[in-house]
Amino acid sequence: KRQEPVVLNVYDIGSDDLGRTVNQVLRSVGSGAYHLAVEVYGREWSYGATETGPGSFSCLPRASTQHQYRESISLGNTSMSRREVLALLRSLEWPGVEYNILRKN
Repeated sequence: KRQEPVVLNVYDIGSDDLGRTVNQVLRSVGSGAYHLAVEVYGREWSYGATETGPGSFSCLPRASTQHQYRESISLGNTSMSRREVLALLRSLEWPGVEYNILRKN
């Protein structure tokens, strides 16, 4: 069965330099404020706040316009097909109004 790479893309929170600057300081003590997205089959998937509908969304890998890309971390490979991955992602969809930066992120 085909093995597809799975990658965790890490972003500094926010689209301005404040998030990056804060994370440079906090990272030295093992902390920070990050947005994470999982990349598989050429798309990047993440979760965030929305007023209606699911909070999950996708974009091109490392191309979020809401945050600043920092780094990628390999998570290994999946033997799941593209269809199986999409079904899994649909089963994980939470309403965007339930997003909470500390409890459901």
